[in-house]
Amino acid sequence: MRALGWIGLSAALATAALGSLHPPPARAQGAALAEGEAANGTAAARVEVTGAARRDGVLTVTVRFTSLPDAKGDITFYRNAAEGYEAVYLVAGDRKYFALKDSEGKPLMPERAYLETRGGGQRQIWAGKFTAPPAGLKEFSLVLPYSSPLDAIPITDR
Repeated sequence: MRALGWIGLSAALATAALGSLHPPPARAQGAALAEGEAANGTAAARVEVTGAARRDGVLTVTVRFTSLPDAKGDITFYRNAAEGYEAVYLVAGDRKYFALKDSEGKPLMPERAYLETRGGGQRQIWAGKFTAPPAGLKEFSLVLPYSSPLDAIPITDR
């Protein structure tokens, strides 16, 4: 084992100290904030939360679904917006947050959500607008039918 001289030791300590001052690398563009899988029978997909932006009391969440290579069939997450309103929600702190509704009472999410999984690479994008958790809460979980819970999703304030 080679001993470090005073100069080598000082340089190593300085590098260690300065290295800790640098922020961690930023998340790569397009990288998921949270990942999981959804499955229903032989249909299976990767689920990636790609956006979670809070602005003026509204949290906009975007999700990308990509079918897995051996997947066959469809995953119907919900058949209509009323069903989706009950089935898709956020959890932050000790509270559930549901999608906002428009002036006609329709949830601000796609009318229906399904993915045809005819082999790998089929993609769908989903987005919904929710009541935002209070500013003190910096992350949430997303609950989707047929999917594992997507936890510790960081919120970006705009």
